[in-house]
Amino acid sequence: MNKKFLSVIFFGAVLAMSLGSCKNEIDDVFDQDAAARMNTALSTYKDVLTAPSSGWAMEYFATDAEQGYTFLMKFDKNGSVNIAAKNTYTSNKMAQETSLYQFIGDDGPVLTFNSYNNLFHRFSTPEAIDGKSNGVGHGGDYEFIVMNASADSVKLQGKKVGYTQYLYPIPSGTSWEDYFNQLDTIDAKMFSPKLPTLWLNTANGKRYTIGNASTHYLSFVPDGGDAISQTTYAAGIVTHDGFRFCKPYQGLDSTFKVQKFVQQTDGTLLCTDDGKSTITAPYLDSLLVTKTLAWQIEPSTLGGDFVKAYNDVVTGCNTSFKTVFQYMQLRYDGASKNYELLFKNGKYTGKLYIGVTTSGTDKVSYTFADDGDNNGKVHLTRVAAFKTFMTLLTSSGYTLSATSTIAPTRVKFTSDANSSNYFYVDVQ
Repeated sequence: MNKKFLSVIFFGAVLAMSLGSCKNEIDDVFDQDAAARMNTALSTYKDVLTAPSSGWAMEYFATDAEQGYTFLMKFDKNGSVNIAAKNTYTSNKMAQETSLYQFIGDDGPVLTFNSYNNLFHRFSTPEAIDGKSNGVGHGGDYEFIVMNASADSVKLQGKKVGYTQYLYPIPSGTSWEDYFNQLDTIDAKMFSPKLPTLWLNTANGKRYTIGNASTHYLSFVPDGGDAISQTTYAAGIVTHDGFRFCKPYQGLDSTFKVQKFVQQTDGTLLCTDDGKSTITAPYLDSLLVTKTLAWQIEPSTLGGDFVKAYNDVVTGCNTSFKTVFQYMQLRYDGASKNYELLFKNGKYTGKLYIGVTTSGTDKVSYTFADDGDNNGKVHLTRVAAFKTFMTLLTSSGYTLSATSTIAPTRVKFTSDANSSNYFYVDVQ
Protein backbone atom coordinates (compact mmCIF):
# COMPACT_ATOMS: atom_id res chain seq x y z
CA MET A 1 0.00 0.00 0.00
CA ASN A 2 1.59 3.30 -1.06
CA LYS A 3 2.13 6.30 1.21
CA LYS A 4 -0.30 8.49 -0.66
CA PHE A 5 -3.17 6.06 -0.06
CA LEU A 6 -2.25 5.71 3.61
CA SER A 7 -2.32 9.50 3.98
CA VAL A 8 -5.84 9.65 2.57
CA ILE A 9 -7.03 6.96 5.01
CA PHE A 10 -5.41 8.78 7.92
CA PHE A 11 -6.97 12.13 6.93
CA GLY A 12 -10.40 10.52 6.62
CA ALA A 13 -10.10 8.97 10.07
CA VAL A 14 -9.11 12.29 11.63
CA LEU A 15 -12.00 14.06 9.86
CA ALA A 16 -14.48 11.47 11.11
CA MET A 17 -13.19 11.87 14.66
CA SER A 18 -13.46 15.67 14.37
CA LEU A 19 -17.02 15.52 13.10
CA GLY A 20 -17.97 13.13 15.85
CA SER A 21 -16.42 15.40 18.42
CA CYS A 22 -18.30 18.44 17.06
CA LYS A 23 -21.59 16.57 17.09
CA ASN A 24 -21.12 15.64 20.73
CA GLU A 25 -20.36 19.28 21.59
CA ILE A 26 -23.48 20.51 19.71
CA ASP A 27 -25.66 17.91 21.41
CA ASP A 28 -24.43 19.24 24.75
CA VAL A 29 -25.65 22.77 23.88
CA PHE A 30 -28.89 22.07 21.97
CA ASP A 31 -31.31 19.36 23.00
CA GLN A 32 -33.02 19.56 19.56
CA ASP A 33 -31.70 19.56 16.03
CA ALA A 34 -32.01 22.71 13.88
CA ALA A 35 -35.21 21.62 12.16
CA ALA A 36 -36.93 20.87 15.46
CA ARG A 37 -35.82 24.19 16.96
CA MET A 38 -37.18 26.04 13.91
CA ASN A 39 -40.53 24.26 14.15
CA THR A 40 -40.75 25.14 17.84
CA ALA A 41 -40.00 28.82 17.11
CA LEU A 42 -42.58 28.98 14.31
CA SER A 43 -45.22 27.44 16.54
CA THR A 44 -44.39 29.89 19.33
CA TYR A 45 -44.63 32.90 17.00
CA LYS A 46 -47.97 31.68 15.71
CA ASP A 47 -49.25 31.43 19.27
CA VAL A 48 -48.09 35.01 19.94
CA LEU A 49 -49.79 36.44 16.84
CA THR A 50 -53.09 34.64 17.36
CA ALA A 51 -53.37 35.54 21.06
CA PRO A 52 -54.76 39.14 21.15
CA SER A 53 -58.55 39.14 20.99
CA SER A 54 -58.62 42.43 19.04
CA GLY A 55 -55.62 41.68 16.86
CA TRP A 56 -52.54 43.76 16.07
CA ALA A 57 -51.74 47.16 14.58
CA MET A 58 -48.90 46.99 12.06
CA GLU A 59 -46.88 50.17 11.45
CA TYR A 60 -45.82 49.51 7.88
CA PHE A 61 -43.35 51.28 5.59
CA ALA A 62 -43.05 50.24 1.97
CA THR A 63 -40.18 52.69 1.46
CA ASP A 64 -38.56 55.65 3.17
CA ALA A 65 -39.76 57.89 0.32
CA GLU A 66 -43.43 57.90 1.32
CA GLN A 67 -45.49 57.95 4.49
CA GLY A 68 -46.08 54.87 6.57
CA TYR A 69 -49.43 53.05 6.72
CA THR A 70 -51.30 51.39 9.58
CA PHE A 71 -52.82 47.95 9.01
CA LEU A 72 -54.97 46.19 11.58
CA MET A 73 -54.59 42.40 11.53
CA LYS A 74 -56.37 39.51 13.23
CA PHE A 75 -54.50 36.23 12.81
CA ASP A 76 -56.34 32.92 13.06
CA LYS A 77 -54.74 29.58 13.88
CA ASN A 78 -56.23 28.14 10.69
CA GLY A 79 -53.85 30.30 8.63
CA SER A 80 -56.22 33.12 7.72
CA VAL A 81 -55.65 36.77 8.52
CA ASN A 82 -58.22 39.57 8.40
CA ILE A 83 -56.56 42.86 7.39
CA ALA A 84 -58.07 46.33 7.66
CA ALA A 85 -56.78 49.61 6.23
CA LYS A 86 -57.84 53.23 6.17
CA ASN A 87 -55.75 55.41 3.87
CA THR A 88 -55.83 57.32 0.62
CA TYR A 89 -56.09 54.05 -1.32
CA THR A 90 -59.30 53.15 0.51
CA SER A 91 -60.70 56.69 0.06
CA ASN A 92 -59.87 57.25 3.75
CA LYS A 93 -62.60 54.82 4.79
CA MET A 94 -61.94 51.59 6.63
CA ALA A 95 -61.88 48.51 4.41
CA GLN A 96 -61.27 44.86 5.32
CA GLU A 97 -60.20 41.76 3.45
CA THR A 98 -59.28 38.23 4.55
CA SER A 99 -56.35 36.34 3.07
CA LEU A 100 -53.74 33.78 4.15
CA TYR A 101 -50.51 33.91 6.13
CA GLN A 102 -47.88 31.36 7.09
CA PHE A 103 -44.74 31.01 9.17
CA ILE A 104 -41.91 29.38 7.24
CA GLY A 105 -38.27 28.57 7.95
CA ASP A 106 -35.98 30.36 5.51
CA ASP A 107 -32.62 31.37 6.96
CA GLY A 108 -34.64 32.17 10.05
CA PRO A 109 -38.35 32.35 10.93
CA VAL A 110 -40.31 34.26 8.28
CA LEU A 111 -43.87 35.57 8.37
CA THR A 112 -45.28 35.53 4.84
CA PHE A 113 -48.61 36.86 3.66
CA ASN A 114 -48.84 34.21 1.00
CA SER A 115 -52.15 34.92 -0.73
CA TYR A 116 -52.99 38.20 -2.40
CA ASN A 117 -54.72 40.82 -0.28
CA ASN A 118 -55.85 43.93 -2.17
CA LEU A 119 -55.31 46.19 0.84
CA PHE A 120 -51.87 44.94 1.82
CA HIS A 121 -50.16 43.58 -1.29
CA ARG A 122 -50.76 46.73 -3.35
CA PHE A 123 -47.64 48.07 -1.58
CA SER A 124 -45.43 45.20 -2.70
CA THR A 125 -46.63 44.51 -6.26
CA PRO A 126 -45.16 46.35 -9.29
CA GLU A 127 -48.39 48.05 -10.30
CA ALA A 128 -49.00 51.65 -11.27
CA ILE A 129 -49.21 54.24 -8.50
CA ASP A 130 -51.75 56.99 -9.08
CA GLY A 131 -51.85 56.10 -12.74
CA LYS A 132 -48.07 56.22 -13.18
CA SER A 133 -46.05 53.04 -13.65
CA ASN A 134 -42.44 53.01 -12.49
CA GLY A 135 -41.91 49.28 -12.82
CA VAL A 136 -41.74 48.63 -9.07
CA GLY A 137 -44.88 50.22 -7.62
CA HIS A 138 -44.42 51.14 -3.97
CA GLY A 139 -41.60 48.61 -3.71
CA GLY A 140 -42.55 47.22 -0.29
CA ASP A 141 -42.31 43.80 1.37
CA TYR A 142 -44.90 41.11 2.05
CA GLU A 143 -42.51 38.63 3.71
CA PHE A 144 -40.81 39.50 6.98
CA ILE A 145 -38.08 37.98 9.11
CA VAL A 146 -39.22 37.76 12.73
CA MET A 147 -36.58 39.58 14.79
CA ASN A 148 -38.37 39.13 18.12
CA ALA A 149 -41.91 38.60 19.34
CA SER A 150 -43.69 38.95 22.64
CA ALA A 151 -47.16 39.72 23.92
CA ASP A 152 -46.25 43.44 23.93
CA SER A 153 -44.79 43.83 20.43
CA VAL A 154 -43.46 42.06 17.38
CA LYS A 155 -40.45 43.36 15.48
CA LEU A 156 -40.17 42.37 11.82
CA GLN A 157 -37.66 43.09 9.10
CA GLY A 158 -38.67 43.13 5.46
CA LYS A 159 -37.06 40.17 3.69
CA LYS A 160 -36.46 41.99 0.40
CA VAL A 161 -36.26 45.72 1.12
CA GLY A 162 -35.27 45.43 4.77
CA TYR A 163 -37.27 48.15 6.54
CA THR A 164 -38.19 47.49 10.15
CA GLN A 165 -41.89 47.04 10.86
CA TYR A 166 -43.61 46.82 14.24
CA LEU A 167 -46.82 45.22 15.44
CA TYR A 168 -48.53 46.28 18.66
CA PRO A 169 -51.54 44.55 20.25
CA ILE A 170 -54.82 46.44 19.96
CA PRO A 171 -56.37 46.90 23.42
CA SER A 172 -58.96 44.25 24.14
CA GLY A 173 -62.48 45.40 23.40
CA THR A 174 -61.37 48.16 21.02
CA SER A 175 -63.20 48.08 17.71
CA TRP A 176 -61.11 48.63 14.59
CA GLU A 177 -63.21 51.64 13.62
CA ASP A 178 -62.46 53.17 17.03
CA TYR A 179 -58.75 52.43 16.70
CA PHE A 180 -58.51 54.21 13.35
CA ASN A 181 -60.55 57.10 14.74
CA GLN A 182 -58.14 57.35 17.67
CA LEU A 183 -55.21 57.58 15.25
CA ASP A 184 -57.04 60.32 13.34
CA THR A 185 -57.55 62.24 16.59
CA ILE A 186 -53.88 61.92 17.54
CA ASP A 187 -52.89 63.03 14.05
CA ALA A 188 -55.14 66.11 14.16
CA LYS A 189 -53.74 67.14 17.55
CA MET A 190 -50.17 66.97 16.22
CA PHE A 191 -50.28 68.05 12.60
CA SER A 192 -52.71 70.59 11.19
CA PRO A 193 -52.68 71.03 7.40
CA LYS A 194 -53.60 74.67 8.06
CA LEU A 195 -50.25 75.39 9.74
CA PRO A 196 -47.27 75.34 7.39
CA THR A 197 -44.34 74.58 9.68
CA LEU A 198 -43.14 72.97 12.89
CA TRP A 199 -39.75 72.89 14.61
CA LEU A 200 -37.46 69.98 15.36
CA ASN A 201 -35.39 70.99 18.40
CA THR A 202 -32.50 68.55 18.79
CA ALA A 203 -30.71 67.49 21.95
CA ASN A 204 -27.45 69.06 20.71
CA GLY A 205 -29.01 72.49 20.23
CA LYS A 206 -29.75 72.38 16.50
CA ARG A 207 -33.10 73.42 15.14
CA TYR A 208 -34.77 72.42 11.88
CA THR A 209 -37.90 73.85 10.31
CA ILE A 210 -40.33 71.05 9.45
CA GLY A 211 -42.69 71.32 6.50
CA ASN A 212 -45.52 69.10 5.21
CA ALA A 213 -45.96 67.35 8.56
CA SER A 214 -49.63 66.64 7.89
CA THR A 215 -48.61 64.49 4.87
CA HIS A 216 -46.33 62.39 7.11
CA TYR A 217 -43.54 62.80 4.53
CA LEU A 218 -41.71 65.63 6.22
CA SER A 219 -39.24 68.15 4.82
CA PHE A 220 -36.46 69.62 6.98
CA VAL A 221 -34.42 72.79 6.57
CA PRO A 222 -31.79 73.91 9.11
CA ASP A 223 -32.86 77.05 10.95
CA GLY A 224 -31.65 79.93 8.79
CA GLY A 225 -30.59 77.52 6.02
CA ASP A 226 -31.28 77.47 2.30
CA ALA A 227 -34.49 75.63 1.40
CA ILE A 228 -33.28 74.90 -2.14
CA SER A 229 -29.93 73.29 -1.34
CA GLN A 230 -30.36 72.09 2.25
CA THR A 231 -33.77 70.41 2.34
CA THR A 232 -33.86 66.80 3.47
CA TYR A 233 -36.83 64.45 3.84
CA ALA A 234 -38.06 61.70 6.15
CA ALA A 235 -41.06 59.39 6.04
CA GLY A 236 -43.09 58.88 9.18
CA ILE A 237 -46.22 57.33 10.62
CA VAL A 238 -48.70 58.31 13.34
CA THR A 239 -48.60 55.76 16.15
CA HIS A 240 -50.88 54.97 19.07
CA ASP A 241 -48.83 57.33 21.27
CA GLY A 242 -47.13 59.75 18.90
CA PHE A 243 -45.03 59.59 15.76
CA ARG A 244 -42.19 57.48 14.34
CA PHE A 245 -39.86 57.88 11.39
CA CYS A 246 -39.21 54.96 9.05
CA LYS A 247 -35.53 55.11 10.00
CA PRO A 248 -33.56 57.45 12.27
CA TYR A 249 -33.41 61.01 10.98
CA GLN A 250 -29.92 62.49 11.33
CA GLY A 251 -30.12 65.89 9.64
CA LEU A 252 -27.46 67.19 7.29
CA ASP A 253 -24.40 66.45 9.43
CA SER A 254 -25.43 63.27 11.33
CA THR A 255 -24.65 64.86 14.70
CA PHE A 256 -27.95 63.66 16.15
CA LYS A 257 -30.33 60.77 15.63
CA VAL A 258 -34.08 60.80 16.27
CA GLN A 259 -36.77 58.31 15.32
CA LYS A 260 -39.60 57.77 17.81
CA PHE A 261 -41.58 60.58 19.45
CA VAL A 262 -44.26 60.30 22.14
CA GLN A 263 -46.90 63.00 22.59
CA GLN A 264 -46.70 64.76 25.97
CA THR A 265 -49.58 66.15 28.02
CA ASP A 266 -48.85 69.67 26.74
CA GLY A 267 -49.06 68.44 23.13
CA THR A 268 -45.37 68.54 22.28
CA LEU A 269 -43.58 65.48 20.90
CA LEU A 270 -40.65 64.16 22.93
CA CYS A 271 -38.04 61.87 21.37
CA THR A 272 -37.70 58.63 23.32
CA ASP A 273 -34.34 57.86 21.70
CA ASP A 274 -32.49 60.64 23.54
CA GLY A 275 -35.17 61.90 25.94
CA LYS A 276 -34.45 65.52 24.94
CA SER A 277 -35.24 66.30 21.31
CA THR A 278 -38.71 67.71 20.69
CA ILE A 279 -41.09 68.68 17.90
CA THR A 280 -43.01 71.87 18.63
CA ALA A 281 -44.88 74.64 16.86
CA PRO A 282 -43.03 77.89 16.08
CA TYR A 283 -43.45 80.80 18.48
CA LEU A 284 -46.98 82.13 18.39
CA ASP A 285 -46.06 85.64 17.29
CA SER A 286 -44.20 84.27 14.27
CA LEU A 287 -47.30 82.28 13.32
CA LEU A 288 -49.47 85.39 13.59
CA VAL A 289 -47.30 87.23 11.04
CA THR A 290 -46.80 84.29 8.67
CA LYS A 291 -47.64 85.80 5.31
CA THR A 292 -49.59 82.80 4.06
CA LEU A 293 -51.97 82.59 7.03
CA ALA A 294 -55.20 84.42 7.88
CA TRP A 295 -56.48 84.54 11.48
CA GLN A 296 -60.19 85.15 11.95
CA ILE A 297 -61.58 86.79 15.09
CA GLU A 298 -64.18 84.52 16.70
CA PRO A 299 -67.06 86.72 18.00
CA SER A 300 -68.23 84.19 20.59
CA THR A 301 -64.85 84.37 22.38
CA LEU A 302 -64.65 88.14 22.93
CA GLY A 303 -64.03 89.41 26.46
CA GLY A 304 -64.23 92.78 28.19
CA ASP A 305 -64.40 95.91 26.03
CA PHE A 306 -64.06 93.86 22.85
CA VAL A 307 -67.62 92.55 23.22
CA LYS A 308 -69.23 95.98 22.80
CA ALA A 309 -66.64 97.23 20.29
CA TYR A 310 -67.26 94.31 17.94
CA ASN A 311 -71.06 94.35 18.36
CA ASP A 312 -71.12 98.06 17.62
CA VAL A 313 -69.33 97.39 14.32
CA VAL A 314 -71.97 94.80 13.42
CA THR A 315 -74.82 97.15 14.34
CA GLY A 316 -73.22 100.13 12.60
CA CYS A 317 -72.75 98.23 9.35
CA ASN A 318 -76.36 97.09 9.41
CA THR A 319 -77.59 100.64 10.05
CA SER A 320 -75.35 102.40 7.51
CA PHE A 321 -75.20 99.80 4.73
CA LYS A 322 -78.27 97.63 5.42
CA THR A 323 -75.97 94.61 5.39
CA VAL A 324 -75.11 91.64 7.60
CA PHE A 325 -71.55 91.86 8.93
CA GLN A 326 -69.69 88.58 8.45
CA TYR A 327 -66.14 88.53 9.87
CA MET A 328 -62.79 90.19 10.68
CA GLN A 329 -59.37 88.70 9.95
CA LEU A 330 -55.79 89.59 10.85
CA ARG A 331 -53.58 88.79 7.86
CA TYR A 332 -50.96 89.92 5.37
CA ASP A 333 -51.94 91.37 2.00
CA GLY A 334 -49.47 90.39 -0.68
CA ALA A 335 -50.83 92.94 -3.17
CA SER A 336 -50.37 96.00 -0.98
CA LYS A 337 -47.57 94.40 1.07
CA ASN A 338 -49.31 95.45 4.28
CA TYR A 339 -50.54 93.66 7.36
CA GLU A 340 -54.21 94.39 7.71
CA LEU A 341 -57.48 93.88 9.46
CA LEU A 342 -59.64 92.55 6.65
CA PHE A 343 -63.40 92.54 7.12
CA LYS A 344 -66.38 91.24 5.14
CA ASN A 345 -69.59 93.23 5.37
CA GLY A 346 -72.35 91.81 3.20
CA LYS A 347 -70.95 91.91 -0.32
CA TYR A 348 -68.23 94.41 0.63
CA THR A 349 -64.68 93.45 1.56
CA GLY A 350 -62.57 96.15 3.19
CA LYS A 351 -59.00 96.43 4.46
CA LEU A 352 -57.57 98.56 7.28
CA TYR A 353 -53.77 98.59 7.21
CA ILE A 354 -51.95 97.96 10.49
CA GLY A 355 -48.38 97.94 11.71
CA VAL A 356 -47.21 94.86 13.60
CA THR A 357 -44.45 94.48 16.20
CA THR A 358 -43.47 91.03 17.56
CA SER A 359 -41.20 90.01 20.41
CA GLY A 360 -39.83 86.74 19.03
CA THR A 361 -41.83 84.59 21.44
CA ASP A 362 -45.43 85.28 22.49
CA LYS A 363 -45.96 89.05 22.36
CA VAL A 364 -47.52 91.20 19.64
CA SER A 365 -48.73 94.79 19.28
CA TYR A 366 -50.44 96.78 16.53
CA THR A 367 -50.54 100.35 15.26
CA PHE A 368 -53.09 102.02 13.01
CA ALA A 369 -52.72 105.24 10.96
CA ASP A 370 -56.26 105.55 9.58
CA ASP A 371 -55.20 103.93 6.31
CA GLY A 372 -56.71 101.19 4.20
CA ASP A 373 -58.10 100.38 0.78
CA ASN A 374 -61.05 102.33 -0.62
CA ASN A 375 -63.71 100.12 1.02
CA GLY A 376 -61.84 100.23 4.28
CA LYS A 377 -61.72 104.03 4.28
CA VAL A 378 -65.42 104.31 3.37
CA HIS A 379 -66.42 102.04 6.26
CA LEU A 380 -64.11 103.91 8.61
CA THR A 381 -65.90 107.14 7.68
CA ARG A 382 -69.50 105.89 7.70
CA VAL A 383 -69.32 103.52 10.71
CA ALA A 384 -67.79 105.27 13.73
CA ALA A 385 -67.53 101.92 15.56
CA PHE A 386 -64.68 100.88 13.24
CA LYS A 387 -62.53 103.70 14.60
CA THR A 388 -63.45 102.70 18.16
CA PHE A 389 -62.55 99.07 17.50
CA MET A 390 -59.19 99.97 15.94
CA THR A 391 -58.39 102.31 18.83
CA LEU A 392 -59.07 99.49 21.29
CA LEU A 393 -57.06 96.99 19.23
CA THR A 394 -54.00 99.25 19.17
CA SER A 395 -54.26 100.56 22.73
CA SER A 396 -52.19 97.76 24.23
CA GLY A 397 -49.77 94.99 23.48
CA TYR A 398 -50.97 91.39 23.79
CA THR A 399 -49.74 88.17 25.32
CA LEU A 400 -50.48 85.20 23.08
CA SER A 401 -51.46 81.73 24.28
CA ALA A 402 -52.86 78.53 22.78
CA THR A 403 -54.31 75.31 24.11
CA SER A 404 -52.03 73.26 21.83
CA THR A 405 -48.29 73.80 21.74
CA ILE A 406 -47.85 71.80 18.55
CA ALA A 407 -51.01 72.60 16.55
CA PRO A 408 -52.09 76.08 17.75
CA THR A 409 -54.94 76.62 15.32
CA ARG A 410 -56.68 78.86 17.88
CA VAL A 411 -54.74 81.63 19.63
CA LYS A 412 -55.84 83.86 22.49
CA PHE A 413 -54.92 87.56 22.61
CA THR A 414 -54.90 88.93 26.18
CA SER A 415 -54.38 92.66 26.65
CA ASP A 416 -51.28 93.51 28.66
CA ALA A 417 -53.03 96.66 29.93
CA ASN A 418 -56.23 94.93 31.04
CA SER A 419 -56.48 91.14 31.18
CA SER A 420 -60.28 91.37 31.02
CA ASN A 421 -59.93 92.47 27.41
CA TYR A 422 -59.23 89.52 25.16
CA PHE A 423 -60.24 87.79 21.96
CA TYR A 424 -59.46 84.56 20.10
CA VAL A 425 -58.49 84.02 16.48
CA ASP A 426 -58.79 80.83 14.41
CA VAL A 427 -56.47 80.02 11.53
CA GLN A 428 -58.30 79.80 8.21
